[in-house]
Amino acid sequence: MRRHGRRDASRMMIMSIDRKALSEQHIALEESAAQLQRAVATEVPDLEALARAKWQFGYRLALHLAHEDRHVYPALKAHVDPAIARLASRYEHEMGDLDQRFRHYIAQWSSNRIISEWPKFVQETRALLAGLAQRIRCEEHELYPLIDR
Repeated sequence: MRRHGRRDASRMMIMSIDRKALSEQHIALEESAAQLQRAVATEVPDLEALARAKWQFGYRLALHLAHEDRHVYPALKAHVDPAIARLASRYEHEMGDLDQRFRHYIAQWSSNRIISEWPKFVQETRALLAGLAQRIRCEEHELYPLIDR
């Protein structure tokens, strides 16, 4: 009886996850990432365009990560299938620092530093966006399909 109750609770948590909304958030994040990529694809920084792109990207990233942290990862980590719970824990551990990395990125790159170290800023921005793209691929192809089980 107790095991059956845990299975039902796990199923209810999983069913409450809106996979379509998560994928739509990923699409919005990819659009913001592309906008930020375009902003760093210039010879000389356009600080106004860059500020808009960073703000929009950061806003969408924060919303998405908060949603995952509150709903997706707890539900999958509580799954009755230990393999699913382990995979969710591994993903959360391996990819959970994206928010922290973005905060550090924002804090360390003032407008003056961006101008004076433009090539390095471009390189760090591209690395951050590549990390996000990898996370999205992993979630869409490995983690989120577990929601549908």
